[in-house]
Amino acid sequence: MKHFITILLLVFTIAGKAQESRLVFDSSFVGNTAWKLSIPNKPGSAWIIERSADSGITWTGIPYGIRGLDSSNYWRIVGLYPEKIHFIDDSTGFAFGHYPIYVSSYFLLRTGDGGKSWDLVSDWTQLRTNPKNLNRLSPQIEAKLLHFSDSRHGIVYLGSVGPDLVFLETLDKGRSWKHFRTSIDIPQGFHIVSMKFRDALRGEMSVRSHKTQEQLSYGTRNGGRTWLRKR
Repeated sequence: MKHFITILLLVFTIAGKAQESRLVFDSSFVGNTAWKLSIPNKPGSAWIIERSADSGITWTGIPYGIRGLDSSNYWRIVGLYPEKIHFIDDSTGFAFGHYPIYVSSYFLLRTGDGGKSWDLVSDWTQLRTNPKNLNRLSPQIEAKLLHFSDSRHGIVYLGSVGPDLVFLETLDKGRSWKHFRTSIDIPQGFHIVSMKFRDALRGEMSVRSHKTQEQLSYGTRNGGRTWLRKR
């Protein structure tokens, strides 16, 4: 039932009656509480965070802000493009995305009050502005990942640099993040279309050819440090 409701939200926000059409980027559930990240399907709109206390049947918008910034103007002018949202409890959550006007520039935000206020993760800012780390990340066509296997361990997939996949990882509930890279032999002309983790160690990834649509699968058993092609 929960998945069925999520599918319906891709077209309309349901709160007793159909409202304006919105594009939903992602949603996150903690028990019966849920959050979703969406934007009205019209030019110049700012993104919206909504919360549900009944497993996604009804939704209420959350007035949000970023400490030290005028969020309404900031989001519109800079053009942040959110892609993922994930809450690990009723208070603590993360939002991840990129800046469309700046190629290969990404952001990670953290909230400790259920989505009302957000902080740019400090380690992420340093990582993003270091050209040795993220100057040549892959374009936004790749699938991205924001996953927590438990309340303390989380991983973010940022993109690829040549044969390397670039990740962020936290072991302390998102208070600090470190990045790591891993090389993988993906055939030329293929791009990542999905990535997911079952737990802190086991994950799967699918890649697809731009031309032939052929799809290949890879797996990891050590938290993304190495990936092996499945036969």
